[in-house]
Amino acid sequence: MSQGANANYSGAAFEGDMCGWLRKHGHKTSRYRYKALWYNKQLNETDGWLKEDRIMIECKNQDVNGTADQKFAAVLMDAHYSIDIDACKHYVLVYGGSWWEYGRGLNIYNNARRIAKDINEKFSVDDKEIHVMKFDEFKKWLPLHSKNHVESMT
Repeated sequence: MSQGANANYSGAAFEGDMCGWLRKHGHKTSRYRYKALWYNKQLNETDGWLKEDRIMIECKNQDVNGTADQKFAAVLMDAHYSIDIDACKHYVLVYGGSWWEYGRGLNIYNNARRIAKDINEKFSVDDKEIHVMKFDEFKKWLPLHSKNHVESMT
C-alpha cells in the first residue's frame, strides 16, 4: 500500500473510531456539507456533526511524518470563514495518532491551538468557537458542551 493510501486508510479508521465512540455515548452523528474556501463543484463535509449541540468535528490522524500535519491552518481558516454559525457553535479539530506527542508533531499541535485561539479572539464576529485538541482531550471536553451529557464518557 502506498503512503497516501495508507494515510487515507488510517484517517478513515480514526473517523470511524470517533463516530463509534460518539454513538456509544448516545450521540447521533451526521455530516455537514458546506462550500469550502477552495470550492470547485463539490461540497466539503465535516467528519462529524452533532446537530443538536451545534458541534462540528474534523479528524486528523497521523502516526508518522506526512502531510496531514501541514493542513491545519487551512482547515481552521475554512471553518472560520465557510461554516455557518447557525449550524456550528463549536468547530473542533481533533488529532489522533502518536505523531502529535513529540517533536515536530507536538510543535504543530501547539501552534494549531495557538492559531485557533487567535482566530477566536481576533477575528471572530459571532459566537462560533474554533478548538484544537487530541482525542483524549475531546472526550473530556464534550460532556461540558453537549446537551447529551453522559456521566461516563471514557
